[in-house]
Amino acid sequence: MKIKKILALAVALTSVFAVAGCGSTGDSSSKVSTVKKVKVEDTQEIEAIPDDAQKTIRWMGTYDLNPDEKKGEDKSVEMTLFNNKGGKVEYTRVTDSEKFDQLASAIMAQQNVPDIFKYEWMAFPAQVLKDMYQPVDDIVNFDDPLWADVKTAADKFVMGGKHYVAPISFTVGTLMMYDQDVIDAEGLDDPYELYQNNEWNWDNWYDMMSEFVSNAPADVERFGINGWFQTQVIQQTGKTMVNYDGEKFTNNINDPDIERAEDLLYQVGKNNLVNGNWLGNAKQALKDGNLLFYCMGTWAMTGNNGPSDADTWRVVPVPSDPNTE
Repeated sequence: MKIKKILALAVALTSVFAVAGCGSTGDSSSKVSTVKKVKVEDTQEIEAIPDDAQKTIRWMGTYDLNPDEKKGEDKSVEMTLFNNKGGKVEYTRVTDSEKFDQLASAIMAQQNVPDIFKYEWMAFPAQVLKDMYQPVDDIVNFDDPLWADVKTAADKFVMGGKHYVAPISFTVGTLMMYDQDVIDAEGLDDPYELYQNNEWNWDNWYDMMSEFVSNAPADVERFGINGWFQTQVIQQTGKTMVNYDGEKFTNNINDPDIERAEDLLYQVGKNNLVNGNWLGNAKQALKDGNLLFYCMGTWAMTGNNGPSDADTWRVVPVPSDPNTE
């Protein structure tokens, strides 16, 4: 229990310590990304692991928390702190498609059961109801100053009065990407400027897609949107399809705001604004200029999926519900 508490505290201290940038000699093939390294300072807020405690915990995931020094990988802040306190992590590798099956098998067999497992969108409440997760309240005190900044988020993952998720970091899950050259060529408003003026909403988004598609040349097929956006559009209402009051779940699909979002998505689909194919990444999606918006995680527009020097890509959040904040 102590070692788990120490790890929980260690990962909670993860902060943004690096500043990223890139340098280029003019040749895009020679572009290199660099990260400024800083020393990870020790902290007295985390106790050292007692000598008589279990010092190795098992992590089951799709990637190793231990850096590969041969590949020049850097050790994360949380792993550095954990190692400094005497802890080690044993890695059990699973594939993304089989991770929940492997977790269930380990629990049923009581063999190689992991101590920690990454939060996934099926974890709460689906896998919690299957007894695949334990509450974290015995090892994490959300009233402690160390956890104060994430308590509000943690409270969204409470069932039966117990917390099942201990948030340690937050990232942008989905962005809408577009080519500024296409926007300019079509004489459309720049979505980013609309966003800056608090005008980037469903109405403007829909109108832009409709105009873009309707102005397609006779021999060209255009679409307004591709990717993973339906769930995010509904989330802009601030409502959820299922409500939970701490004791029971209730169906909320007939909520007027949810219905408005669903009707918008229906209109987007009915009017052939959606390219329903899997386009893979932003390079593929935006390459021919016949798609206005590509909605996906940042993985789809960075690294090898990112823009070339000549590209004029921009990103904006998912458009907001004009009737809510």
